[in-house]
Amino acid sequence: MTGEQFSTLYRQWAARGNHLYPSEFVVRTLLGTYPRHTFGGGWEGRAVLDLGFGDGRNFPLLLNAGARVAGVEVAEDIVALARERFADAPVDLRVGTNARIPFDDQAFDAVLACHSCYYLEVDDRFDDNLAEIARVLRPGGHLIFSVPHTDNFIFRDAKAIDRHTFKIAADPYASRNGTRLAGFADRGDLELALYRHFANVRLGFQDDDFYGIRVAFHFGVAQRRV
Repeated sequence: MTGEQFSTLYRQWAARGNHLYPSEFVVRTLLGTYPRHTFGGGWEGRAVLDLGFGDGRNFPLLLNAGARVAGVEVAEDIVALARERFADAPVDLRVGTNARIPFDDQAFDAVLACHSCYYLEVDDRFDDNLAEIARVLRPGGHLIFSVPHTDNFIFRDAKAIDRHTFKIAADPYASRNGTRLAGFADRGDLELALYRHFANVRLGFQDDDFYGIRVAFHFGVAQRRV
């Protein structure tokens, strides 16, 4: 999706008002307790980057948890709209991409990449995105992320550029056509990609049929290597 396309979508979302609902896997991952995962200690005072924050739906959750929140999006008008929408909230919003994050090294305790870290600019690879995320995380800091399975609806009729990179061609919502996305059919391949920069990888998986739209994605948590 180009910055212009996303700006159009964002303006449509913003027109609906400030009734935003965080993504379910984000709520569960940040606040839940499970056999293979729990954060435990809370988020008070921790610096969290919402990478590809979209309409800002996860900001209220992060702020209510006591985190110090920053965000990155691909276009200035998206950022400007979010600044206006969250004018009363202490959020630091900037323009950037997954592979070019405009913050200093080791600036964050956590990076939240909710349906975002797999978007690829021309000539960038998924590993470039992971390396950049690792750069802005403090040693031991957490990446909280989602990555689509190749059975996800978005990959229908997509052109495979390599094993894990696809050019979208048949988005039923007509908003991502031409966009390059990373996707993984095999959980082990995703783990291997993450372990180049991270440790203690914990993965989950969601596979739903929303009235004919299959939404299948990996989600998880990983720690920047110390």
